[in-house]
Amino acid sequence: MQRKNNSNVINGENSSSKKFYHSLDPCTGKALWDAPVATKQDMEDSVLAARESFEKWRKVPFGEKVKLLEEFGKGLKPHYQQFTELLMRENGKPKRLAGFETASACGDAFDFFLSQELPETTITLPDREVKLKYVPVGVVVAICPWNFSLGQASLKFLPALAAGNTVILKPSPFVPYSALKLVEVARQFLPPGVLQVLGGDDQLGPWYTSHPGVDKISFTGSTATGKKVLQSCANTMKGGGNDACIVCPDVEINAIADELLLGAFFNTGQVCTATKRLFVHKDIYPQMLQAISSALKRLKVGGPEEEGVMIGPLQNKMQFEKMKIVYEEVAKGWPTVVDNPPSDSLLMTEEQMGPILPMQPWTEEEDVIWRANDSDMGLGGSVWSKDVDRTQIIADSLDTGSVFITSMPKTSIRVPLSGHKESGLGAEGGPWSLQTHCNQKAYHRFTTQGDSH
Repeated sequence: MQRKNNSNVINGENSSSKKFYHSLDPCTGKALWDAPVATKQDMEDSVLAARESFEKWRKVPFGEKVKLLEEFGKGLKPHYQQFTELLMRENGKPKRLAGFETASACGDAFDFFLSQELPETTITLPDREVKLKYVPVGVVVAICPWNFSLGQASLKFLPALAAGNTVILKPSPFVPYSALKLVEVARQFLPPGVLQVLGGDDQLGPWYTSHPGVDKISFTGSTATGKKVLQSCANTMKGGGNDACIVCPDVEINAIADELLLGAFFNTGQVCTATKRLFVHKDIYPQMLQAISSALKRLKVGGPEEEGVMIGPLQNKMQFEKMKIVYEEVAKGWPTVVDNPPSDSLLMTEEQMGPILPMQPWTEEEDVIWRANDSDMGLGGSVWSKDVDRTQIIADSLDTGSVFITSMPKTSIRVPLSGHKESGLGAEGGPWSLQTHCNQKAYHRFTTQGDSH
């Protein structure tokens, strides 16, 4: 297979290495392109460059930073097709989904985040006037997951840069290519050291999380890895999810079956906010099981290039092996819907990142809410009913950062995504995205002398 040159980018320059790694095409299992493994010195150089460029970037007027980032966004447009193809190859995404992620990450994300501002607030006291401002935290390292390699990169670096920080992207070694390409393009528009990217082996993440020159870690990934990140740096983390969907007996069964299934199987189930547990009221359980089973037969499984494909391959062998353990406990193959598996099975208690959906009946509302909340995770959840009051009561009772009412999980960069319990700290997206990458600073200007409270 023809290989392309891939480089890490440190201080605006391409950086190679004596050691290389490559990802695998999850559809064929064949090796993709070589990429350099960053050394510890590369990591040190990137932090130094980020610190030095931060002192200049933070002083650039907000409007000028936005203009530079807007030009970067425009510069990505000629590369949309290449980004789409990279996502298809490195992630195994069907072409339509890969194109959607490209358009969202390189277009819509720029439009939204660059429309935000950093507000200033004035507090008037008897003896003083206090101005509250948001100031950037400094050097941000963005550790990105493998399931949305391009979308998560934009979600992290755009608000951080607009707020005046400098950013180092660390893509997953399973999917490094789209992030490397992203920063390759950024070199043409942003000052050196403002946005860098380093890929490598398992040592790179711990080097960054323990580095004193890094001010914030923005991490998205599994809860187990998030705990290690938290132990290392005590900064922002985002864990996984084991999201529950509660379906009440008054729904239109055939009208929602396809959407319930898509809520679980979108991106081959490799979504942290996907439905992981489906609870359906006993009065409609047999009919819903039949409707969802029929909907499953309509979902096309195949490679990224095939038209109409909704379920592609699992992205990497590590995830495949994890899912094999889950499947072998309760099922014989996938994609599949599992009828009433044991509540203590791995399928019900662990976050499955693949196309398998456990479905259980429920009778009492109080009991199903308890079962939905019976998890260490609390990222998202959903509830379906025609009764508006009933959906609100259930939504209020779910201990999650997001609740989707009469809809499959549909996140938006315009709304904060946060987790309760072990699903993470902090939030990403939403109208306060820039502020989450800042510290507050209060300027006290006294107008009278003497003590005041």
